[in-house]
Amino acid sequence: MTPIYLTPGPTALHPKIEQLASEALRTGICSISHRSKDFEAIYRTTATALRDLMNVPDSHNIFFLGSAHEAMERLIQGCVKESSFHFVNGAFSKRFFDIATECGKSALKAELPLGEGFNLDIYEIPQAAEMICLTHNETSTGVWLKEEQINNLKRRYPDRLIAVDIVSSAPYARINYQYVDAAFFSVQKLFGLPAGLGVLIANARCIDRAALIEASGLEIGSYHNLLHLKNFADTFQTPATPNVLGIYLLGGVSRELVAAGGADALRAGIDQRSRMLVDFLERSEHYAPAVSDPEFRSRTVITIKVNGEVDRCRRVIQDHGLHVGSGYGELRKSQIRIANFSMHTDRDYERLLEALSAASR
Repeated sequence: MTPIYLTPGPTALHPKIEQLASEALRTGICSISHRSKDFEAIYRTTATALRDLMNVPDSHNIFFLGSAHEAMERLIQGCVKESSFHFVNGAFSKRFFDIATECGKSALKAELPLGEGFNLDIYEIPQAAEMICLTHNETSTGVWLKEEQINNLKRRYPDRLIAVDIVSSAPYARINYQYVDAAFFSVQKLFGLPAGLGVLIANARCIDRAALIEASGLEIGSYHNLLHLKNFADTFQTPATPNVLGIYLLGGVSRELVAAGGADALRAGIDQRSRMLVDFLERSEHYAPAVSDPEFRSRTVITIKVNGEVDRCRRVIQDHGLHVGSGYGELRKSQIRIANFSMHTDRDYERLLEALSAASR
């Protein structure tokens, strides 16, 4: 039995990957120069496919990096002279905050216990904060933000930059780039690619801010700073040799998702599977949704509280040919995490429910 990976990243590969990787090997894409016209065409077509899939306007640049963590660093170094503000309620939103402090910035934060979600409308942002840093979908806890509240935050603070981590929700997330200056993700989650590629979406305000900070005499990073990224992206290139294969695969998967109905079709499938699993959990005596408030409950990373031995539960699920994620960090002994991404199917989730039932006996 071929194992099914319902892990929250890396996860199951998108079914298109095998064909695309074979094409790349057959045509020599892995060996081309990143200064060649062939690479420029790959960059251009991948960026175009992402714009089509995620409704990214021409006002925002698309940059290719090594990871989402690198995107956090590029934004902090390039857009924050002194202070950023972070909403922290899990390991990855905390990582954004930690990167700011490691870069020598005076990082400020609002923090909630694990499993709780932010009502952004009630928070006042300190005047010192130049950029507001948000995590749309906290992968460690399965908590997410409402997109309309992100928009409201920008309406209240139009002079601040808004940066959003959409690592485990792109392209499901309904990001309105009129209200978001920067967003970033990595490809090993909903896109179903091998790890090793990050994508940063950033508008002219971010680039202008980086130029202003550099002109003041402060460091904005080295060869991969926002200004270098922008200069090379204008001709569909990157400052240094990128993950050419990853960019090619991302373009192919994005075109496949567009052809299959785009983000709306993807959302419909994810919503259906989420309802299927949550309905099961709410009827169960052995399991429960780990995020108690449905308003903050992610549909792409579903966290489950297990009433019993978690390791045994995961072993039984694995015996049924399924791999699921453990709880993150201190939650490892009480939770499991289930990915609900573009390559997963209703049949995968039917098998998951069968496995969860067996593990509860």
